[in-house]
Amino acid sequence: MGWADSGKLCEYVDGFWGEDVRPDRWDVHRQVAKDRVTGLWAAGYLTVRQSRPGRRHFLLSEKGRTAYRLWTRAKRQGLVRASAADNSFGLTAKDRRRYPAMSEGRWFKGELQPEADGRRGEPASAVEPTAVGPGADVAIPASASGVSGEEGARRAGKPPSGEGSTGRGYWLDLGLQESQAARLGWSSAHADAVGWAAAGELFFDSDGMARRVTARSRGRGRRIAAGRVEVLVAAGFLTPGEAVGDGRGPVSLTADGRRALAVWRAHSPAPVARGRRKEREPLAPLLEGKESRRREIARREALRASRRRSKEFAAAWEVYAAARDRKEELDRQWRAENGILNPTRKRPAS
Repeated sequence: MGWADSGKLCEYVDGFWGEDVRPDRWDVHRQVAKDRVTGLWAAGYLTVRQSRPGRRHFLLSEKGRTAYRLWTRAKRQGLVRASAADNSFGLTAKDRRRYPAMSEGRWFKGELQPEADGRRGEPASAVEPTAVGPGADVAIPASASGVSGEEGARRAGKPPSGEGSTGRGYWLDLGLQESQAARLGWSSAHADAVGWAAAGELFFDSDGMARRVTARSRGRGRRIAAGRVEVLVAAGFLTPGEAVGDGRGPVSLTADGRRALAVWRAHSPAPVARGRRKEREPLAPLLEGKESRRREIARREALRASRRRSKEFAAAWEVYAAARDRKEELDRQWRAENGILNPTRKRPAS
């Protein structure tokens, strides 16, 4: 569940894998037991989506996030320990069998199969997902969900048909969208600010004050709490532009901001209640967004730099320790040759 929480649990044709699971080493992948993953899915702790043909991506459902958070909190307090055996959750083999494993050549209805002969696979129709509580929450294409056209584009956070839509390969990543919406942590004021930026109504004055300026605004426009906009910029949802002739700089949406606004409007998560002071608290970047990836790369670079410094320090210490030991041995030999019993006496400088 920890790997699913960090987006590292995937399924391929050769089975289920935890990807890049070692924080201190690159590209360390571990295979996961099939029954363990399908059991968590059938019990409603995981959602699944297709990130590309031949690869499924598992994330924690709302139920899974709650259970994982409570369990890890209790474990830190020493109240629980990991069990030696997996929890069966009262599931039968038939319940687990409802998951169409790719290793068995089974697919969700409408799912794109891996490429064949160098071409993108056609939608499969072998297996339709059977509802087993929340565990049946899967990503399906627009055609299979009954949602298509501009409505499907709006929910997916992508442009409607005729404005860059990808046609047959157009997927609604519902599992990812729900996770992204739930983790935004926005207040209604944050969502309003992002909406104003999308409408071209948000600006920074020459003195750094954020303001909303509409066609009906008089004077300099409505003043917006600076902390509210600053945390959205820091989280990668907004980006300030260069000042124009009147000294105002427009604030526009980043790619993460456009996606975040789309999933917010599509899934309507409950806004987080935040006062003026709490609005300045940092926001999490978009799950699997550009800012999130940038931070992960920076974290790994910092980890590698720390490891390099540790190795350099260890090498320098070994040189120092060898020189120190050599000097102590020469002092000991000198005392023995001269019959000196005081162990602190050292050889005179030559």
